[in-house]
Amino acid sequence: MQFLLIICYPVFAHLAVMTQVPMLHMLAILSLSSGILFKWLCNGQILPWGLLCLISLSVAMLSYLNMGDILIYASSMIILILLFIVFFHSLFPGHTPLVTDIGEKTRGPLTEAMRHYTRTVTIVWASLFGVMVTWSILLAWLGSPSLWSLFSNVINYILVGSVFLGEFLFRKWHFPDHDHPNFFQYIRIVIQANIGKA
Repeated sequence: MQFLLIICYPVFAHLAVMTQVPMLHMLAILSLSSGILFKWLCNGQILPWGLLCLISLSVAMLSYLNMGDILIYASSMIILILLFIVFFHSLFPGHTPLVTDIGEKTRGPLTEAMRHYTRTVTIVWASLFGVMVTWSILLAWLGSPSLWSLFSNVINYILVGSVFLGEFLFRKWHFPDHDHPNFFQYIRIVIQANIGKA
């Protein structure tokens, strides 16, 4: 359910930019917010529910004032910037590369070869998100809303999915003797990983 809520965000966001229907702006932000807060909402914690109510009221007000696009632009860019920072920061001296950290927390100590590989994968992800941040900013500044949305809400996600699948297949080929999870287990590991604290 959490994955579905987050996946609904780019669909609603792209439709909102293309059609300028206020309800789609609201659905985009609320699906993203609910997806991010999903675990805390399911636990019935008061603070996340209060935060979701506050977000809902803010989105409704901005949509009413025809400022929904600001929410879509800001949320898309903030997501990319945060992902870039998290991956890039984990490469600093004294830190464990994010992909390495996720691997060791879910599967135990990694071999030196696998640690080197997972560091390289972390660099690839940091670079990819850095490029996405750059073109999102440039297209928001120089391009049309439809072109910006095409890249931010369609092409970015296709690229992320392609790199994710390609890395999975390459790793299975490059480390044939390693005990790999199947693809759906791999997706579950990544979804359940708290990358903000990894």
